Amino acid sequence: MMALRTTPAATARPACRAGHGSALSRLAILGFGLLLAGVFGCGHEPSVESPDTNVSAEAAPPASERPQMATLPPPRAEWIEFSTRDRKLNLYQLRASGRWMVKRPDREAAYPIGSEHVLPDGIDANETFVFYQRPGGQVSRSITLAQIQAATREHVSIVR
Repeated sequence: MMALRTTPAATARPACRAGHGSALSRLAILGFGLLLAGVFGCGHEPSVESPDTNVSAEAAPPASERPQMATLPPPRAEWIEFSTRDRKLNLYQLRASGRWMVKRPDREAAYPIGSEHVLPDGIDANETFVFYQRPGGQVSRSITLAQIQAATREHVSIVR
């Protein structure tokens, strides 16, 4: 039997072929890893604790809920009709189960009203406020009855 012969290599081979394990490919892999970590994060939310209370981040509402606005926009005065003859407010339909509220100067607190509401005689138009409230407790900015009167056009009919 004959022994197998091996020939020694004339030149030393590099440990890695060109492009595999070079500094450029390692830098590209590191950059891709940092990009993934930046996009997807590290897998946990940072805990936020206030210095005066020991409330954890778990007690906070979930981030999927829509944030509430600080104040809702005021009602559209041009969409509200007010008849000075019979002192009747005709209000437009609100979305999201909102309800209309009136604050009169002769009452301490505002009260809910329907889409049609008759105001008493002798009420000050500059001190009577109309606004709306949403179910979550959000309240719109108010407008005065004087602003509604200024925006309401009285219908003048010419009968021929």
